[in-house]
Amino acid sequence: MFDVVLELTKTVRDGKEVFIARTEKDRTNTLPATFDFTYQSFVEYVGIKGLEREPVVFDQKLRMNENVGRGNEIIYNKKKIKTAGVTAEQLTTLEGFIGKIGQEEIGNILKDDFCIDSLLDLKSSEAELLINDLKEKDKTTKSKDKK
Repeated sequence: MFDVVLELTKTVRDGKEVFIARTEKDRTNTLPATFDFTYQSFVEYVGIKGLEREPVVFDQKLRMNENVGRGNEIIYNKKKIKTAGVTAEQLTTLEGFIGKIGQEEIGNILKDDFCIDSLLDLKSSEAELLINDLKEKDKTTKSKDKK
């Protein structure tokens, strides 16, 4: 996707910090394997025309919402947000579980069980399943703690 990929490392040379660039990928075929990295040196190799151009602007949030199927608009925490179907009530319940079992654990469940990265990408039926599973785990944990 990228035309140029550089790995930058910082080192000290003659008492000054310098960046060394190692070329990982170069579709321009103008960069050496390694070089002292400064903006000026990069311009010398690639050329100013390729670097200074008008940016291509698009609504990243809109595209992301379309790609993951977030077409349902809800009000959550006094903000309008788009979801794939999960309701504000379900989000509130799920956020409570985040406080109990942690963000990382919820993230792992979303990735492993639903192949998604965000609660906003849950469909309403999936959110219900997740809530029921988390309630069951919570009951099991509480009964173990009593023993």
